Amino acid sequence: MHDDQAIRMQTALGLLSDRYLEIADRATTEVGKARAMQIRKAGNDIRHTLITGQIPAYLMTDAELDALAPDTAELVDEPPTQ
Repeated sequence: MHDDQAIRMQTALGLLSDRYLEIADRATTEVGKARAMQIRKAGNDIRHTLITGQIPAYLMTDAELDALAPDTAELVDEPPTQ
C-alpha cells in the first residue's frame, strides 16, 4: 500500500471508529444499551489498532494477520484501554 493510500485508510478507519462511538452514545433502550457496548468495543478496537499498530489478539489469529498484512501489525494479548 502506498503512503497516500495508507493515510486515506487510517483516516477512514478513524472516522469509522468515531461513528461507532457516536452511535453507541445515542442508545436509549436497555436492548440498545447492550448493543451499544458491543459497538463501543468495536470503535475502541479500531482506535487502539490505529494508535498502537497492534491488533487485540481476540480479533484474529497470527496466521490470519500474516496472510493479510505481513510485517505491518502485531497481535497483543492485552485488551485496549477504554
